[in-house]
Amino acid sequence: MYSDTSQDYSFPIVGGSNYQISGAADSQIAINWYPFYDPITKDWALYHFAGSKKLLSPDVGENPFYGRCGGCIALIDTAYFILGNQVFQIDSVFAIRNIGSINTVVGTVSMCVGGNYLLIVDGTGGWTYDIPNDDFQPVPGPPAQAFPSAPQTCCQQEGYFLVNDANTQAVFQSAFENPRIWNALNRFTVSFDSCKFSSPVIATRSIGSRVIIFTSTFIQVYRYAPNLTLAFKRDGNLVFGYGVLSQGSIAVGTSGIFGDAQPQFCMFVSQTSDGTRKIMQTSGDQPQVVSTPSIDYRLNQLTKPEECESYTWTENGQTFAVFNFRTDKQTIVYNVTNKTFFDLQYRNGERYFGQSFMFFRNKKLMTSYLDGFVYEMSENFLNNDGVPIRRVRITNNFRVSGYKKIVGNTLELYFQQGVGLVGLELPDAQFYVNGANPYISLYISKDGGQSFSEPLQASLGRVGERIFTTRFKALGLSKDWTFKIETFAPVKLYLMGANFNFTVADGSG
Repeated sequence: MYSDTSQDYSFPIVGGSNYQISGAADSQIAINWYPFYDPITKDWALYHFAGSKKLLSPDVGENPFYGRCGGCIALIDTAYFILGNQVFQIDSVFAIRNIGSINTVVGTVSMCVGGNYLLIVDGTGGWTYDIPNDDFQPVPGPPAQAFPSAPQTCCQQEGYFLVNDANTQAVFQSAFENPRIWNALNRFTVSFDSCKFSSPVIATRSIGSRVIIFTSTFIQVYRYAPNLTLAFKRDGNLVFGYGVLSQGSIAVGTSGIFGDAQPQFCMFVSQTSDGTRKIMQTSGDQPQVVSTPSIDYRLNQLTKPEECESYTWTENGQTFAVFNFRTDKQTIVYNVTNKTFFDLQYRNGERYFGQSFMFFRNKKLMTSYLDGFVYEMSENFLNNDGVPIRRVRITNNFRVSGYKKIVGNTLELYFQQGVGLVGLELPDAQFYVNGANPYISLYISKDGGQSFSEPLQASLGRVGERIFTTRFKALGLSKDWTFKIETFAPVKLYLMGANFNFTVADGSG
């Protein structure tokens, strides 16, 4: 028997990704929607992540050159990016030109700017670009001068350039504001507890007034303290027992929390001595774990987590650290502003296509591992240069006390959407019903998210309608409920909340 009285439940549909081994243990997924929190109203919503369009098409001839991790850097009036082994400059009116080439065509690169110079390293050599004199040339290595033979990463602090030598614990320092001059006396060995030859330096990063040096087993902080030969001194109080997986797994950005100051930070994928992987954050002080146990579980299931390519991105007042895992075809994103995780995908199940990112002249620009274009990113773009954006939310699991059977009467989804179509663009019939009427699909799982029903489809409201309630009725009978909603509709779509109306068996029949 079932009670005559139905119940309404404000269903917690807004949230991020929270994978568990078992769906019944509350697996949740957010794909291409990110959790947004308003500290004034205390409300949460799932927000439409940015789309893209191709903005620049550099001339790379017949070579299939693609974007590279670490291969973007922006100044005030110029910006620089790398496709394959070609280095390009963008000027203030978005004219592009090739300024030189490096040795390698794939893999992570490192770029930094100081004084008049841009410095690039790729693990096989270094190159400098004298910006005012338009002069691109390689850095002479040994025996001409004490530049490392395998320069892996670079950073700039207080006018000095620092470069590490791959597979060693050596870090090299340039002459003041001149990365073309390197002296044998201006280098140091990074070690902890006399641990030489066992913890090679993987990356150097400049964060605020500190230089953070990442090794395979620990992190060391250096500060500006010039003497006769070296400009930096190790801070003996700031050494941390976390290794980093790879230079590509380190992302540097700037973010404040809800109006606070905007400090620089590093996000990185760590690996401890017992092999546990976590996502951590530091500004040069004690690193903090930001990943949840479920995210740690995902990281520790990856086949090749070291093949990580990361960057930071800011949109709608939110700062994101994007971690692309190349071999495992996953993109995990951390919202630094509100401390939640979600997933990005390109097409249907592929990892996100972004490879490196920069903000230049009020445009958000990104290179891709798919092609040789530079993309402009914006919340106002409703697809990825014509490729539909699939937005998915799998909710938490729902059941009532006593694990009784319940009848699902209705599920209401509350949306706020902006004007969907621009100019003379017409609806794509595949994602619309009844003309300019975008739809959303609902899938229901009654086994803890292990399998889902065939989709039910309902309207999202006509394009331009600001507030709309989507209602699904007669959902069936089950003890266990998990909902998946999915849409490809090219409209701005913000999911604000949900209500589940149900009737519970009273156990008398």
